[in-house]
Amino acid sequence: MHLASRIMEIVVNETVNNDIARMKDINCQVPKISDIIKRGVHSGKKRIKFKIIRPQRDLSVKIDKFQKKDIEKMIDLGKITAKQSSWSY
Repeated sequence: MHLASRIMEIVVNETVNNDIARMKDINCQVPKISDIIKRGVHSGKKRIKFKIIRPQRDLSVKIDKFQKKDIEKMIDLGKITAKQSSWSY
């Protein structure tokens, strides 16, 4: 079970990292004075304002012993991390 849990962590982390890289790539291609890319492979895409907010430590969850209180702790940690980032959207 530990191996499956670890594989899932890696897959999720890679997916998030790939999504962030894709967003950064598209943002680099959108002219700063333009709202939307008009031509090319990214036609119709627009610049996205973003800030990556992640807790300083990795979230630790045991899939086989996961309970509601674990979710609540992660949500609280996310709120604290977001407040500390002082980012407004």
